[in-house]
Amino acid sequence: MSNLSKLTCFWNKEPQVPFFLNLVSLFIIHCHCLKSLFSLSQAKNLDKLKIFRLCNCEKVEEVISSDKGEKVATIFPKMKCLVLKDLPNLVNFSQEGGCFNWPNLQTVRVNNIPSMKTFLRDDLNTPLLKSVYITFAKKLWLGNLKKTISYMHNNPGV
Repeated sequence: MSNLSKLTCFWNKEPQVPFFLNLVSLFIIHCHCLKSLFSLSQAKNLDKLKIFRLCNCEKVEEVISSDKGEKVATIFPKMKCLVLKDLPNLVNFSQEGGCFNWPNLQTVRVNNIPSMKTFLRDDLNTPLLKSVYITFAKKLWLGNLKKTISYMHNNPGV
């Protein structure tokens, strides 16, 4: 999805039936009115998602919004690649409590996400992830994604 300047949400009600069940990749670029992308219950339907790119969306504050205090266990279980780029208002991926379990995540690329102090509020399990790409070739790794993103926020010239 690209250049949808008036798009404010993907789904304005909780789904009665699962949607996007076979979606493998999702690229969202230049959608400047979005503040968040999915509720937790909507995101749980994206079991097959492997590649997710979110770029140049000025108002996005979080990817997964609050969902009545529901706890997270495994979401995006097949995710291999996550790209977050040019998102000036992105505060975190999700404020939901619980542990995100991404057993297949191998590549994370981030660039120009100055408002993101931490990736998640709680725990994040990414056993295959060994670094975060800051530029095409420059990498940073402090043992886990949460610490790496926090370090980047506190050291903007990295």
